Amino acid sequence: MLILSREEIAESITMTEAIGAVEAAFAAHVNGYTMTPPRISMTTRDNHGHFLCMPSLMDDRASSPALSVKVYSEFSRSPQRGLPLACATLLLIDPMNGQPLALLEGMYLTGIRTGAASAVAARYLARRNAERLGLIGTGFQAFFQAWGISQVRPIEHLVIYDRSSVTMHAFAKRARRKLGLSVSCARSPDEVAASSDILVTATNSCEPVFEGTKLRDGTMVIAIGSFHPQKREVDSKTVMRSKVYVDSYEGALAEAGDLLIPIKKGEISRNDIKGELGELVTRRVPGRQSDEEVTLFKAVGLAIEDTVVARFAYERAVEKQVGTTVSLL
Repeated sequence: MLILSREEIAESITMTEAIGAVEAAFAAHVNGYTMTPPRISMTTRDNHGHFLCMPSLMDDRASSPALSVKVYSEFSRSPQRGLPLACATLLLIDPMNGQPLALLEGMYLTGIRTGAASAVAARYLARRNAERLGLIGTGFQAFFQAWGISQVRPIEHLVIYDRSSVTMHAFAKRARRKLGLSVSCARSPDEVAASSDILVTATNSCEPVFEGTKLRDGTMVIAIGSFHPQKREVDSKTVMRSKVYVDSYEGALAEAGDLLIPIKKGEISRNDIKGELGELVTRRVPGRQSDEEVTLFKAVGLAIEDTVVARFAYERAVEKQVGTTVSLL
């Protein structure tokens, strides 16, 4: 079995490759070539620890079958102890015989596959001339969002906001250095919303983080932060004025408070969701049809994204002779 660290995964797959793998995975998903059961969720008795277990299979009708299970955890008290808030590990398994192939650090995988999924959505739902990317929340996911979206749209400038000025300015410095983009730090989330062609919310907020009336016509909103039925980053005004798409109906209608809350209030219905990302990729539903439309992509994460990115990284690592081989027998 091969063990791959975060750095070794980064050496084995580029964002462009991740975008291609994730787009193909969503096509396979909507064609019925995948099995991705609802993720198992557990919370510790004191409510400070949260666990997710996410299995997924790309079956043998696809060009490259794959099987994996990812375990993700968040402990709210970990940062106080000098530890990361979240950590993840993915086990890649041979789908033909059930033998373990690789154990991969899961946070980098989560970041790059989420950025890739947003990039795929932007390819179909953002204006072709979108140049200004807004980020509300500049934590771990934000860099991957900027990296991925800038691969599919001509992004020149980032407008960012974070409650922590330290985090925000550190992100700005990294984005300028690694992505070659100009960056400005906003004074409020509404300022970001009002000046963005594409707006990403990547926070752990329980309440909407910007005022929906601030959005300009033609904006695309990508909401990736919340995956709890009682939490939301976007308000009902945003949802009601948008053409709404999701990564999966099953996941969104179980976990996406951004949609479940306005549905419960009768402000929208299930029928107001125009389609899944896989349906956009396979052209089964139309995406953006004018430069004036406001579009919303709500993602809660789909385990098949992890599976295909992990498989690609593993195969490339084997070619490059990257990683550490161990025997479990």
